[in-house]
Amino acid sequence: MDNEDFIKLNKELSMLFKFIKNSGNKDNLEKLIYDNKNETIDVRTARLINRVTKAEIEITESEGEISMCKAIEDMRKESKAEGRFEGIQEGETKNLNINIKTMNSNGFDENTIARALNLEIEYVKKVLAS
Repeated sequence: MDNEDFIKLNKELSMLFKFIKNSGNKDNLEKLIYDNKNETIDVRTARLINRVTKAEIEITESEGEISMCKAIEDMRKESKAEGRFEGIQEGETKNLNINIKTMNSNGFDENTIARALNLEIEYVKKVLAS
């Protein structure tokens, strides 16, 4: 290995360890990527980062290096998808709670509601108490 190879290896390892260190905090991880947006990492390092940190950087087989700008874009896509999923779950819960209350106001008791909606009786009681 010549000096250039060692410099590149050092850069790749440094980025890998920074990703690992910041992987538990999305804000820190996004700052790391943003601060290094003009940098590139090789595909092997990106795959290792994905395995270790669950970063989900998209990698195509033809790429030799991954730009950190692409990593930012991939992380934002992931965050948006998570937000949509959480929004859907929140909406479904809200609708379910409305259904429980509507059934109760129409004379159905807690046990009947729980059986009809395939829910735990404790959940039905909690919704009706709120």
